[in-house]
Amino acid sequence: MSQLQFVRVSKESIVKFIHNAKYRIVYAKPAFYRWEITEMLATVKKNNISQCEVYFEAGEDSIRFGFGDMDALKLLNENQNKIMVQMVERIRLSILIVDNNCLIFSPSIAQLDADSDFTEFPNGVYGDRLTVEKILNEFPSYNLELPSTTEEISNPFEEAKNIETLHKASVSKKLKDTLSNLEQYPPIDRLKLKKVNFYKNNFKILKRQVFGVKVKNKRINLNTFIKLLGFRNERLLSSWNIFSNSDIKQFQDMSFFQEELQLVDNEYLYDIGRFGSLIETQKIKGYEEKIKKLKEDFVVFMKESVNKDNSFFKYKESASQNKSYGRILKGSRDELIKYLISISIDDNFFFNYIMNEDRLLNQEYEDGIKSKKQIFEEYIKNFVYNKLKFPTEEDLIEKIDVKLDFYDISDELINNNRDFNQIIEKYGLNELRDYQEGFKLL
Repeated sequence: MSQLQFVRVSKESIVKFIHNAKYRIVYAKPAFYRWEITEMLATVKKNNISQCEVYFEAGEDSIRFGFGDMDALKLLNENQNKIMVQMVERIRLSILIVDNNCLIFSPSIAQLDADSDFTEFPNGVYGDRLTVEKILNEFPSYNLELPSTTEEISNPFEEAKNIETLHKASVSKKLKDTLSNLEQYPPIDRLKLKKVNFYKNNFKILKRQVFGVKVKNKRINLNTFIKLLGFRNERLLSSWNIFSNSDIKQFQDMSFFQEELQLVDNEYLYDIGRFGSLIETQKIKGYEEKIKKLKEDFVVFMKESVNKDNSFFKYKESASQNKSYGRILKGSRDELIKYLISISIDDNFFFNYIMNEDRLLNQEYEDGIKSKKQIFEEYIKNFVYNKLKFPTEEDLIEKIDVKLDFYDISDELINNNRDFNQIIEKYGLNELRDYQEGFKLL
């Protein structure tokens, strides 16, 4: 018959027990603390132990509950060549086997047991070889033939299932996923938490604005220039249309953007009429990336330098039949410069103004470097750029943008808006929210 002894378990006694190992350490508990893994690694190295295994819960819940810490998980992840890592579901007991002796005790919770590492009341059971053999018989790595007992007693407990571990190939991935989740959402002191019910939106409402894609005619006020002339009449233009009606018709490129945008919308969005669009929360990132690439590709396309990876490559042939933004703007700007020269070339008052205003041009005219016509051309060209702020191709392309705003679905929409719910029913979207239990930080 195996001999069991109630014992008091503390951090110091566990460390001493681990240090006693000569050839075997098997440790199972919900999660580990860094000091436990550190002591095992030191003992494995010092005593050249070849058999060292740990069993703990898959996932990060046991660490979030305070049964261990993230640093221990990192150490295990980095030392899988020294410690065999096994994962199981829902461990609620600590078992430490050192050679042919074992310690069975309840796992401690850091936040609850920080001030009570040692207790007068026995908090563990110390077992011998027979107990070890019985325990190891339940572990998948061991198949021992146990001696039959002369007497059996009634077992009041429900028969436990054999321990099932994850496949070795998935252990490393589970470790990395758990570390990633803990780094993104660090554990919180559970004593500061209150259990609450909450929900997570499976969908969000999208409100989108598209800028700079729909071309409208723009006008430039010429009064700033007209005021500089010595001679004026009512026939002089007071403004200038940057685009003619025929120019606007040639901006077929803009419809290409709308076509591609609609294709992306069809893949990700549900049209919910006046409420905007509906998108699955988990697809938001993918949608944002698609829209960002679409915008970037369109800007490149507008500059006529597309390749096969560009979303608008298929429109290249159609676009080549039309004038580009740049060519249309240049044509309009040149026509404006030509017009302003024509109405001012014989105006001596304006010429004298130029001579007084621009000392460099004055000097070049006096030295015979530039003719009167060249003086007019250069000054008016600079005036159109700098004073009248005639837009460039880059100015217009920079205004192309897609603004995305995502909103939570309100209780009012879900509970009180018949129109909204009729649209949701049409799409068969029954789970707009995922209701769960969680904890609130006090």
